[in-house]
Amino acid sequence: MRFLKKEKLDFMDLVFKYHLSMKQHNIIIIYEGEVDESITSAFISLVEKNIGEKEDDNKMVRKVYHVMVEYLQNIHKHADSPDGETGASKGIFVLGREKDGYVVLSGNAVKKEKLPDLKDSLAKFNFMRPLQIKDYYQHKIMNEGLSQKGGAGLGFVDIIRRTGSKLEYRFENLDENHSFFILKTYIAK
Repeated sequence: MRFLKKEKLDFMDLVFKYHLSMKQHNIIIIYEGEVDESITSAFISLVEKNIGEKEDDNKMVRKVYHVMVEYLQNIHKHADSPDGETGASKGIFVLGREKDGYVVLSGNAVKKEKLPDLKDSLAKFNFMRPLQIKDYYQHKIMNEGLSQKGGAGLGFVDIIRRTGSKLEYRFENLDENHSFFILKTYIAK
């Protein structure tokens, strides 16, 4: 009986600590779990309620929506499942408010064999100037079809193009075959 009370107390403490941390960091939405189209639709409604009603700039709201959808689609289409876990489309998504804009983060497992190509792509896109990003995007749209995953492979490029911000990223070791890919961008007002 004492064990159960202690376990419940730990969860209550955890919830309170998360609450305080979320307030301190101005977190609007945080979610961890499986990502699919229904989750994306739910987030659009949540963002509409939490940002749309408070934000005077409709262009800013559209940018936040678009970037959020790109991040969620990235998890849905590209997350890998660490050994022993089911549900390859699992990840974490965070939307926060900063003084002069919004910050969007995601994290999901990826196979280590994908890391060299992923790092190369991110570095290449971050190195491009705005005009190069625009030209690259237009060239890919006009000259190449959809990939096996159902997209044009332009998620990162589109985020940079729409926000004007570089993508911050980090990889943390999960196990011998997987890393945890953390992606962050800033959307300035």
